[in-house]
Amino acid sequence: MTNYELVSKLLDSYTQYRADQEITALSYNMSWATQQNIPMGSEADFVEQCHSRSRMCYNAALQRIKYINDNDSKIDVIGVQECEDANMETAMTSILPHLTCSYRAGVWNPVVKKFVGALLMWDPKVLGTIKNACTINLTNALKDHNDVTQTNDGRPCGIVETTEGIILIVAHFPWFDDTIQKEQLEKFISKNIKRKKRRVRENSIIIMADTNDSKTLISKENPFVIKGKNLSQNMTESEVKTQLKTCCWHEKGHIWKHYDDTGDYVLAETVNEIKIASMENVNQLLNKPTNDPEESNLYSDHKPVIAKVTINLPYD
Repeated sequence: MTNYELVSKLLDSYTQYRADQEITALSYNMSWATQQNIPMGSEADFVEQCHSRSRMCYNAALQRIKYINDNDSKIDVIGVQECEDANMETAMTSILPHLTCSYRAGVWNPVVKKFVGALLMWDPKVLGTIKNACTINLTNALKDHNDVTQTNDGRPCGIVETTEGIILIVAHFPWFDDTIQKEQLEKFISKNIKRKKRRVRENSIIIMADTNDSKTLISKENPFVIKGKNLSQNMTESEVKTQLKTCCWHEKGHIWKHYDDTGDYVLAETVNEIKIASMENVNQLLNKPTNDPEESNLYSDHKPVIAKVTINLPYD
């Protein structure tokens, strides 16, 4: 090793950080069927309810994001799963004009024979612009899954490294059944995070995901480990089950229960606060919207989750 290489290696292993900074991240599965306004898929009954109340639920979901930003906390980064609307970036910037950076991840889904997507949008004044980015299909992590439909599915994951050294991830996980499959997903995402200069272990990583974690396998006790970093909601399993049931809206008598599952998360090393994001004129978010036939306070079949996350910003 030359002296130059030795010095470079030492500099690479030593990074000074600015003061910690708290940012706000939002994760939201906005329902592809709701965007198309067609009763299809697992949310068919939800779209039918939107129709019965003469409500354009996708437009209402966009306005809910604006309400969250204006009344709850200014959003620094948003991760959207089931990004179906080709003009979603334009729609977002119309309500959140400070989110001028975006990355759209798409993978082919052979089951529905089309590309399915996820979207990251963020404030470059806070998090920097794109330095590196890639898209992966998370179903490739579970090739030995017992359910063949899962291994043939399309599940997008977009990974962005910003010029401020932050790793932003938006993802729509396949259903996973146990800790073995959880570890397979961890390893698959980790190996696809590639960056230059600084080592990944020194970066702040924020994941905004619909993880389909119906068994609540991710928590403070059992974090999602990426590149040696323990990422979680900073909640115990019990707290997640009582405070973050976000999936999904279903009519009475449906085969699946109404808002009975966990899985919509913001995951990071330091989550200071996480909750279901606010709705206009609604206080008891855990039980709203209801599945009463007259319910019209509808947005998506999933609830959005908002989190306060502390990040560190390394010097170059």
